[in-house]
Amino acid sequence: MSFIEVLAIISDFYFVFIVTAALIGVVVYLIRDIFRGKLDEPKELSESELKLALSCVHIVKTSPEHFEGIINGTKPFEFRKNDRRRYKPGDCVCINECIIDEDDGFKREIITERYCFVVIKEIFELGSIDPALSEYVVFTFSVLKIVEGEEE
Repeated sequence: MSFIEVLAIISDFYFVFIVTAALIGVVVYLIRDIFRGKLDEPKELSESELKLALSCVHIVKTSPEHFEGIINGTKPFEFRKNDRRRYKPGDCVCINECIIDEDDGFKREIITERYCFVVIKEIFELGSIDPALSEYVVFTFSVLKIVEGEEE
């Protein structure tokens, strides 16, 4: 076996290791964000909810006003920075409602128990309109599921 063949085998194993680690990181990040603040009273997910949660590629936060617009259908799009996420059509996005609390001069984010799952339909890269906006996209989506707090 030549040195090149050995390097090829090692690089294949390294690639599989990196991809596996990335997938585990995404799942841990998803579960952490969805259940943040709910650790005291864990909730069982149905099989379909678990499959949906594990299929999500992106987890984002939004203000209560924007979240209301998403769930009542008056805001069928999202404006997001696309620097590290690389959104694409077909991606599942978990959108968490987030309240900004600025008590005592400290700013903290409170993730509520309201979230929804959406699937990206179309993406519009804003860099084609203005180079200063090259890191931003607007995407349209279809709402798959809305979770309003504790579902019994």
